[in-house]
Order: sequence, then structure tokens, then C-alpha cells
Amino acid sequence: MLPGYSAAAVVETLATLGGVPAYLRMLEQDRSIVDNLERLALDPNGVLHQEPVFLLREELHEPRSYFALLQAIAAGNTRLNEIAQAAGVERSPASRYLATLIDLGVVERTVPVTELHPEKSRKGMYIVADGFLRFWFRFVAPYGSLLATGQTQAVRDRLDSGLAGFVAPLFEQLSREWIVRAGSAGALPLTLRAVGRWWTRQAEIDVVALGEEGVLLGECKWSTRPVGRDVLNALRARGELFRGATGMGQDEPLRMALFSRSGFTPDLLAEATAESVLLVTAEDVVVASALTPPRP
Repeated sequence: MLPGYSAAAVVETLATLGGVPAYLRMLEQDRSIVDNLERLALDPNGVLHQEPVFLLREELHEPRSYFALLQAIAAGNTRLNEIAQAAGVERSPASRYLATLIDLGVVERTVPVTELHPEKSRKGMYIVADGFLRFWFRFVAPYGSLLATGQTQAVRDRLDSGLAGFVAPLFEQLSREWIVRAGSAGALPLTLRAVGRWWTRQAEIDVVALGEEGVLLGECKWSTRPVGRDVLNALRARGELFRGATGMGQDEPLRMALFSRSGFTPDLLAEATAESVLLVTAEDVVVASALTPPRP
């Protein structure tokens, strides 16, 4: 549906509007995604300006508390206590409200991929699962008074400066889906058991693929600069932390993958060839996403 967009623009669109065909049909593809978002969502007269309000009020009996929780998550709070405090909601009702939002598919609870009992894990983090709702609660809802008084440019400036950081988690998600597809197609040196994220207090790894033959770790960079050797070296260092934290033996294979919006430096390309490091571009990810759905 987006033939006029580059791979980067497609990812930005998915991150901010999600995959709803009705929203995508509203895009003017000769304009940037920020131009379109200003027209459709930031402008108080835009057709999507109040869309989440209408959608959620149809599903929820106490929308004010739910809205506060969603805005807290969209602002970067991921733990239950953080979310409840930021939203001004007691912990116990916040937990119930979040369970309802999870049932509706609005919020997702994630745990490190290595957790054996995810439902019991205390490491759970909450994210807004829907792209447009995440965008709206991050860039529209907090600035309602500014937008209502015609100060759209001030909000657009915040969107311009914060867009790359906002899009990065979606690129990480698409990269994990790329790994799932590649594994299903037999294009990886692993028979996949699970794919996800991993984190501790000391480190975070964007892509972790657990396989029968070892583990693949991946780093994702949504930057206008090509990825260089420093990123690979940093991933290797986190890989050693992963070994120690998970009890992985030194003799077990630990492979590396890098995902980049803007390609790779020549020295990294040379090292990746010699060390069998997997390099994946945004174009690779978008083309794969358009061809086949990921398998669970």
C-alpha cells in the first residue's frame, strides 16, 4: 500500500500508524510521514485527532484511568510500579486495568526470552502494542492544550526530534520477525526454539534467537549513520554478559547479527565476512515483512 515510500519511511509509518488499511489510505505519499501525522493527528480538525478516544470509550467503562496508564507507558514507564505511580493509580487496580488492556490487545507484557515461566516472571515489562495508540499517547494526548490553541508547530518540533527514538522499538520488533522468517526458511545456522529480547539491570540485547545449535544475538540501530565495528564490539561484550547470566558454556556457539537502517561501514563489512556476522538492512526487513507473515 506504500509504493512511493522508502524502506525507512515504511518502518516510520508502521511505527506511528500501525497497519490499519483505512489509516494507510489516508496518507499522501508525496509527503513525509511527519507531514501526514501533522495533518491527520496533530491538527485538531484531523480525522485521526480523536480516534483513540472514540475507540477506547467503546470498550472501557473507566476510560480516564486507562488513558492515564496508557500515557504513562507511552512516556517510557514499563514496570507496574512505575506505570501506576506515573498514572496516579494504585498498584492493585492498575494491575487489573493492565490485564484488561492486555485482553483487548492494546497492551503487551514482555519478559526476557530466557525466562522459563513467563507468566510468573517478575521481570515483565509493559508496552503499548498498537502503533497508532502508542504514537497518540506519546505525541498527541500529552499536548492537547497546545494543539487546541493552535500551537501545532511546537508539538511537531517534538515529533521531529523524537521520531527516531520512537521508531527504534518497532524496528527491533521487525528485526526479530525477520529472524523468525529466516529461521523458518532454513536460512539460519540455527533450528529456532524461541526469539525475543533479553535484559538484566546491566545490559539489554535487542534480538536473541535460542536454537538447538547455539544462540544468535542481534543489535538494531535506527540511525542515519552506517553501523560500524564499535557496535559489533559492544554486542560481543554484552554477549559475554549473556553467557554469564544464563550459564551458557564457553564452548557453546554464540553468533552475532546487526540490523541497520543506514547500512554498514566498509571495515565492518570486511570483518563481518571474515567472522560470519549476519548483516541485515532495513530494506531486507521491509521486503521480508511484505512477503510472508512470521510464524509463532
